[in-house]
Amino acid sequence: MLEQILSTAFQASLLRDEERPVTFRLLVADPSELPVEAGPPRGLLRLALRTAGPLVCDTSLVSNLGIVADPPRFAGLPATDMWFSTSAHMPRGLSVGVVTVGGGTGTLTLGSSGAGNGTLNLGTGGAAGTLQAGSVTGGSGTAVVNFNQTGGDAFTSSLAGNLTVNKVGAGTIDRGGIGSVNPAGSDYIAPVSGPLLTSGGKPELLYIGANYCPYCAAERWAMIVALSRFGTFSGLSTIHSSTTDSPAGIPTWTFFGSRYTSKYLTFTSVEETQNYRKGNSAALNVGYVPLQMPTAAQQALLERYDTSGYIPFIDVANKYVEVGNLLPYGPQVLQGLSWSQIAQAMQDPSSTVAQCVDASANYLTAAILKVTGNQPASACTPAVKALETQLG
Repeated sequence: MLEQILSTAFQASLLRDEERPVTFRLLVADPSELPVEAGPPRGLLRLALRTAGPLVCDTSLVSNLGIVADPPRFAGLPATDMWFSTSAHMPRGLSVGVVTVGGGTGTLTLGSSGAGNGTLNLGTGGAAGTLQAGSVTGGSGTAVVNFNQTGGDAFTSSLAGNLTVNKVGAGTIDRGGIGSVNPAGSDYIAPVSGPLLTSGGKPELLYIGANYCPYCAAERWAMIVALSRFGTFSGLSTIHSSTTDSPAGIPTWTFFGSRYTSKYLTFTSVEETQNYRKGNSAALNVGYVPLQMPTAAQQALLERYDTSGYIPFIDVANKYVEVGNLLPYGPQVLQGLSWSQIAQAMQDPSSTVAQCVDASANYLTAAILKVTGNQPASACTPAVKALETQLG
């Protein structure tokens, strides 16, 4: 095996002599052929990397080494970033574009400790590899997921925990399913079973949020788009999320003081606090100024379906519940933009803002249509109808 490794390294060195980019990759065997108890020949691998690596390449990327029971280490140092690429052309070496965690249903945790930093890069500006995992979770440290690919990318793993998600590349992201995409760990729009929530003889959509909350700030843009397909708003006011929260100062709207009219559903909003702290304090240990309080019945729904108490919380007639944002959408998409810049970007279907807001609005529209009997027909676009099928 050492002979094969050094032979591949030698071929790579010839390409480097021609000033062609080279990445050293080693393929030992399919994971199923190397059980945990056997594992890859770690001593031989370290010897090969120490001997050949510095001579022929700047970066060592090791993939498909069976089931990796421990975080990989190179020259005694732990890996800070792992990049998974698509197949390389011979004779540069071999690589694979698929990473499987726990047989495809396991959890990949990034930034598991408070001092830890974890970054998952899907693509490097070209085609992206495939991650087969049940979920990607952010721990108490710094956790980042970057979508940086061209073309389409089917990403079906759920996203949960303390994650920052960035859409860097020009490609699109196709979430094949409806996954866990919010800190509470429940589905972005999850079917629930409860007595039909109604008001005024119509299905009721209950929203609980707060003016300070940057995630509520992002969600309101999508909510207004979705709800405008069923009725009309009046009295909406522009605000920004708290300047002492993170991300800070996200341009948005507030539902406080507004009115919504629809013959298809009733919209009830609760903005629990203002966007500034008591005494206009900048101290993080000072609470926000209270604004509206949920009724006992509304609080009971929040505690039943959102046990962690995260906001924004949306209950669609007790048939579907949403908590959080549909990643990769979130306040970071709107950060640094003005109200007019966001509104302008929403008119451009190719912009990241429009794609994220429309995707979130379409999911919510599909859930509402499920409780209004697909009324009005104007809201039943092909994209929304496809999401209705996924909702079940």
